[in-house]
Amino acid sequence: MASTETVRPIQFTLRHVLRVVAAVALWCGLMSIEWIRAPDASPLLGPLYFIWYNGGDVFTWSITFGLSAGVLSCALRPHEITFGISVVSILTWLFFGMLGQGIGC
Repeated sequence: MASTETVRPIQFTLRHVLRVVAAVALWCGLMSIEWIRAPDASPLLGPLYFIWYNGGDVFTWSITFGLSAGVLSCALRPHEITFGISVVSILTWLFFGMLGQGIGC
């Protein structure tokens, strides 16, 4: 049987906008601090290690922006699915950070 419940669209209230702005500002601030500390940064620098070491190419920038969007997806629309996407994105981000530290970036 078809469900009578409909999916609500994203409502852009002031609270929602402030939550997204705060999450983006926190993420950008953390990445700025880690970028300044490179090459002695923690794995939180993620794929930015490769950009710092080799310069940016399209592939590395797309991974960086894609994972950043995944990390911030729960702030955009809090839900179980976006929470899962955020967790997987954070773990992948940290994996790239450990990989960047391990290969000597």
